[in-house]
Amino acid sequence: MTMRRRRAVVLLAALGLAATACTAGGSGSGGSGAGGEKRTSDTLTVNWATGNTTLDPAAACNQDDLSLIHNLYSGLTRYATKPGPDGTSEYDPTKIEPSFAKSWTVTDSGRTYTFKLHEGAKFPDGSAMDSAAVKYSVERVLTMGTCATFYLQAGMSAPPLITKVETPDANTVVFRLRAPNADFLAGLATPAGSIVNPAVVEANGGVKKGTLSTWMAGNTAGSGPYSLTTYQPNSTAVLTANPGYWGDRPATPTVRINYVTSAPTLALRAKSGEADVTLGLPPQSVRSLETEKGLRLKAHRAPLFAQVALRNDAAPLDNVKFRAALTLAVPYEKMLESVGFGFGELYYGSVLPGVAGYDAPGSKPLRTDVAEARRLLAESGVKTPVTVPMMINSSVPSAEQLATLLQGVWQEIGVKVEIEKLAPSDFTPRFTKGDYTSALILEGPGVPTAGYQLALTASCDSPFNNAKVCIPGLDAKLARAQAAPDPGTARKLYAEINSDWRARSPRIPLYALQHVAVLGTSVTHYSYAKFMDFTDWAVSR
Repeated sequence: MTMRRRRAVVLLAALGLAATACTAGGSGSGGSGAGGEKRTSDTLTVNWATGNTTLDPAAACNQDDLSLIHNLYSGLTRYATKPGPDGTSEYDPTKIEPSFAKSWTVTDSGRTYTFKLHEGAKFPDGSAMDSAAVKYSVERVLTMGTCATFYLQAGMSAPPLITKVETPDANTVVFRLRAPNADFLAGLATPAGSIVNPAVVEANGGVKKGTLSTWMAGNTAGSGPYSLTTYQPNSTAVLTANPGYWGDRPATPTVRINYVTSAPTLALRAKSGEADVTLGLPPQSVRSLETEKGLRLKAHRAPLFAQVALRNDAAPLDNVKFRAALTLAVPYEKMLESVGFGFGELYYGSVLPGVAGYDAPGSKPLRTDVAEARRLLAESGVKTPVTVPMMINSSVPSAEQLATLLQGVWQEIGVKVEIEKLAPSDFTPRFTKGDYTSALILEGPGVPTAGYQLALTASCDSPFNNAKVCIPGLDAKLARAQAAPDPGTARKLYAEINSDWRARSPRIPLYALQHVAVLGTSVTHYSYAKFMDFTDWAVSR
């Protein structure tokens, strides 16, 4: 039994629920679940609020896509796990451990990574899952140039961080980097580092530069802990344990996912016991289930934030004192309680709480101070009343709630907010291009590290910094932090960057979000991760 599996067994015992025989809806062993299917201890049913847009690990950008994909493919590295609240477990964003790579060495002052792979692994068609497959998978991502490129290169895509991938033998793969980067292993731990079957990909369209694969969007070519046996986009996905998987077998052989986009329906099905795990409920709906008999809420710190992005090069937001005035007029505590329903934490800094490089002492929340906001506004020289457009995603209810609250309080200091509601299909491309003055966003870094988050959102040189945040000296400190020979030096540099960031008020973090899962009584073990890992989830009926 491996250490990973031992942790799962110990945590299952700690829950003290292994003898539970009833679901929340009162049906015992052999009861029916969502869609009327037979539910046993071999099957775990997950009701999820958001359907998938792609199954391709090279193309996936959003959290839900990445979580499903994570269970269908293998990667070289993974995040370690640690004990979570109430007998659960959770991923540790500060620690990376081997996965398909048994070990690695770092040489050439941090510019060369040599990985030793598990031997004898095969894809379902019998072809070797070896160093050649790893090289093919990485080069496929870099050639396509989609979201996965940013993750693999730790935000350093221009110029590329990865300069070469070599395969000295079938069980060894070598990465050459342009510069030392402490976030490289974390990038490989994302689904962007998934190992695909070259033969399957080539038989179904191959790889084309800058082009998405339509076949891979709805099919799989991997060898992860689970295989996808049924897939109806935005409806159902059924995963079954892969008998040829090179690693530990999943605790539950079958996972059935039902995509339920209606929040009331999702909550109703949780109450009726139709799901073992319910994901994606809005905070208000989650709170409504808090006292529901037979349900348990499990909240975990997540690398997600509610934040106002500000175009630092657009008047009047190009004025530092004007931005600082806005930050002091925000009712942070009220927002967390009335919109987030307490599922989150307040902070003010350049990096999310909990991720590697987070400066806790230097990221204490700001106190709302309207009088000081008015004073700074007067000093800024910006004449009031002044109008600030704010773009929001109309499909996210909390975005409109937060924007409306800001609209009310900022009006008191002479700042009028014009809320522009956009459909997701319009919001995403406009935000990506930086076609906004301010935008209310609920998202998080693809790679949960300080270096990655700063590279994408605060580096003067980054082409992906759509808010045009440019803090003098940040890029040099960031490069030194990512190349630092020890964690202590990196932490000090990230703390300095954080202090510089706070002094310039380039964005407005409203609060960090928690991820909340609603569990039925049949669940004996649950583990949270940024990219959901079903392999340790277990039920008993």
